[in-house]
Amino acid sequence: MAIPTYNRAERLDAQIARVVDSARDQWDHCQLLISDNSSTDDTPAVCQKWQNELSDRLQVYRQPANLGLIGNLCFCFQQSSGTHTWTISDDDPIEPSAVSTVLESLQLDRQLGFLHLNYRTTNNYDGAVTNEAVYPWQQDVFSSPGDMTFVKCLEYNEVFISCITACCMRTDLAQQAIAAWPAGMRNIAFPVFISGFGALHAAMRLSVSVSLTYPLHTMSHLNRWLVTLYHDLPEVYLQLARFGLNPPFMRSLILQRVGMLSFIHHFPMDFLKSLRTYRDARQLAR
Repeated sequence: MAIPTYNRAERLDAQIARVVDSARDQWDHCQLLISDNSSTDDTPAVCQKWQNELSDRLQVYRQPANLGLIGNLCFCFQQSSGTHTWTISDDDPIEPSAVSTVLESLQLDRQLGFLHLNYRTTNNYDGAVTNEAVYPWQQDVFSSPGDMTFVKCLEYNEVFISCITACCMRTDLAQQAIAAWPAGMRNIAFPVFISGFGALHAAMRLSVSVSLTYPLHTMSHLNRWLVTLYHDLPEVYLQLARFGLNPPFMRSLILQRVGMLSFIHHFPMDFLKSLRTYRDARQLAR
């Protein structure tokens, strides 16, 4: 388990408490890593408090300079010593059953490349529940390799797979994904690439048990969401297609965005940067 965090001391404290409660007596099978992205609030004090309580069950890293959201996430994968790494946002509350759900899923297939967790959504942190479960299926979805399950999730709603707390990766595959496309660390949707890479190279399971809550409208890059939707995600899809993940489907996801004039109007420079991605997508196999 890894929590990349920045300037959310109070929420981090609450999230660690949830992790400890969820892990209960299962610490022989897991460890917690926290990467503090050079926070300027009380995050170091929160980390020290839990370090004193958890001892060697917790590893804390404090970055000397801010790595950015994606850089901090990738650092967690690179420093993880477990066979799998479950990335947990500091502000997505996990369920008491979440650690058990993850461990049980991994025990079913120890070579699982990507475990995707179902979750509920709320309107901001304290608002009403907007969706009790983002995926409606009654049974877990599994395929080996995992590309069919990955595509099934994207077909249902391509945004849901981007929640980092809903993603547990085989660590070596996450590290390979980072090495395979290092420029992706400049892309806010890079976690989707890492997940897709894992699904392409090993099995994927979607666990339909609700394991966390995702508060909508709270992400740090909300003000550039159109850029994420019309530049970052298409670039990720293009790279996944080039690695062999269902090129015709990835092509369709990219090209359905071409006519979105709001993106062009509000972010003209990012649109111009996107043109190469759309051009290259046309060359993918139909």
